[in-house]
Amino acid sequence: ENLTRFELIFTQSVTGINGNVTQTGVVLYPNPSRHGQSSVIRLLNNNGTKASLYIADAMGRLVASSEHILDATGEILLPKALPAGVYTIKIENGSQQLTRKWIVE
Repeated sequence: ENLTRFELIFTQSVTGINGNVTQTGVVLYPNPSRHGQSSVIRLLNNNGTKASLYIADAMGRLVASSEHILDATGEILLPKALPAGVYTIKIENGSQQLTRKWIVE
């Protein structure tokens, strides 16, 4: 079966030298990342708060989830073992919900 896939990805972010920086205080880097490479999502100004992380594949299937207590860095390491593809990262932090696209090459 030969399937052709076409994707449009829209983001509201400013690309900087350290990754994508948004007005909501979220940094995701590197993005895109390579399979097996460490990637980090950082929530700024969230020291000591609890965050739930959900990662879904392009079909919307949940492929990973975890709970975190954020330290002063606000960093959460993303799984290295995911295959190449486009993923949606959803973070719930108190009453705040954030979503970002993450590309693994």
